[in-house]
Amino acid sequence: MFAAIKVLVLFSLLTGVVYPIVVTGLSQVLFNSKANGSVILKDHKSIGSALIAQNFSQDKYFKSRPSAADYDASSSGATNLSITSKEFKEAVEQRALLYKASDLLTASSSGLDPHISREAALEQADRVLMARGLGVDKKESLVSLINSSMEQKTFGFLGEQRVNVLLLNLKLDESL
Repeated sequence: MFAAIKVLVLFSLLTGVVYPIVVTGLSQVLFNSKANGSVILKDHKSIGSALIAQNFSQDKYFKSRPSAADYDASSSGATNLSITSKEFKEAVEQRALLYKASDLLTASSSGLDPHISREAALEQADRVLMARGLGVDKKESLVSLINSSMEQKTFGFLGEQRVNVLLLNLKLDESL
């Protein structure tokens, strides 16, 4: 019985103390930004995370995909509405009046995807220019900004190329 207690204590220390400390330490050293939430700072203030979408309500900014969680990370999750659902169809039809890009019509699985496609960004370019009081002569600069903000496929083959909306909007504020 004494041996069983020693094994219990040993494994409790290994799995409950040593392992978490080692994994936390390694993540802080090897993946510091990601381990700390990929927080983006501006003037030493946190303005968001590169991993979680935000609701940009002003027309002068690019907008993220719709969020089933109202952009609240603590409520992450899909709507669980079927494509045959009347509520789903109505929401998509309403968004289709504003947008053509498919990723702006539906929420992501988590409801918090911070990325949109290049097409979705280009579709919003005219609205952003107009809201900022910029002429069409600046459209080429804006398209160039979108192109320079493109993130490649993960590991070169997973997913699609994409634009992080928060990072694009930050670049937009700095350049136009």
